[in-house]
Amino acid sequence: MDNLPDEIVMMILSYINPLELSSVTSKVCKKWNDFIASRVIKIKRAEHYEKLHKGLQVILVTDAEPSVGHSDTLVSYAIRLTPRLRELTINCDFPLDKNTFKSLSALVHLRHLDVFAQKQFLNRRTHINAGIKSLVVNERISNGFLTSLKQLKLSAFHMYGRADHSIPREMESFLRVQAVYLRDLTLRCSEMTDERFKVLGLCVNLLSLQLYTCSMLTRNGIQPIVGLTELQRLHITGTVGFCTICIMDLITRLPPRIRDLNLSGSRFGNEHCNALVSRLPQLRSLELWCTYVESDAVISLAHGLRRLEVLDTDIELQATQIDMLEHYHMTLKKLRCIWNEPFHISTRMRLTSSLQVYPSGFRHFPPEGPSAELFYFWSRERCPRRCRAVVRCEHPSPPPLLLPYGL
Repeated sequence: MDNLPDEIVMMILSYINPLELSSVTSKVCKKWNDFIASRVIKIKRAEHYEKLHKGLQVILVTDAEPSVGHSDTLVSYAIRLTPRLRELTINCDFPLDKNTFKSLSALVHLRHLDVFAQKQFLNRRTHINAGIKSLVVNERISNGFLTSLKQLKLSAFHMYGRADHSIPREMESFLRVQAVYLRDLTLRCSEMTDERFKVLGLCVNLLSLQLYTCSMLTRNGIQPIVGLTELQRLHITGTVGFCTICIMDLITRLPPRIRDLNLSGSRFGNEHCNALVSRLPQLRSLELWCTYVESDAVISLAHGLRRLEVLDTDIELQATQIDMLEHYHMTLKKLRCIWNEPFHISTRMRLTSSLQVYPSGFRHFPPEGPSAELFYFWSRERCPRRCRAVVRCEHPSPPPLLLPYGL
């Protein structure tokens, strides 16, 4: 293990998110923990610059102190001391200006970029490294930006941060160019009509598709989505144009390999539970916020999904119902729900109250559940856990789904 070639290390880091990997290696052995930790660093204070070295492949700056300095200082250290860097994540407290964006071209091995722009918009003059494979767009997208990305071959593209809207015509053209490469896609869809959704049918290699604020999507637009047979994760929220019959039609046509499903902000109700159990019996993670389903139906649904590990809902559950899940659903590990009673539950599950989700300043509206509403891609609270005072400082592990990361 001490002599593993860099190619093997890079392959491991490309298929498993470094944060997830670093969180579990300590359970394997100290050597593996030290081995992975030597390639991933979280910069929080200026003295952490002294720990930078040429073997580092991942730099995360998500809750740093002011002593870290400006983004140009941070990037200059990275360029000089970490020539093999593959992933760079910097929060909004350290936005990059035009020159700093251009200086990233010196990091020739960079594959994953998740940063903020100083002027808070991205245009055709924003420089993105030609080797980038995974891009998180955190700023407003202006005319020409998506067109300027045509030289890239992206395996992952995500719209988060302030990137609420895009130019529909440019987005359609962008997806056509990237269709054969994309495996992980996150879009804000408030301006996408049924006609615009058709382009998703070309992205046949997608394993993860997250579509938020789908207010203009109707029953006529779901065929390209349900036709993606390789999907393992599907989030489709804010479908206010779907009636209960449309929801049933969607469920009965869902790709059978889906393990992670989010139907928040929809008319999903009690009548849809049995159909979901029949269609996706292997489901591992389910998010249902702002829906019409009731507590008893949710309990029955959870019992029907015998492989379910994560249940995330804003429905109020009674102590007896939570106790039933505790004793009769042995695979359920994480539960987030509402309980207003002053009771304490001793449980093997990681249990969190939905009333303690996020500060309101970090949410999008109208409400579509936590996955859709959170302000940052890398601070999404995908799984129930204790509430933190400031969400932007949080960097939880990714969803329990093994997907290629930063290829």
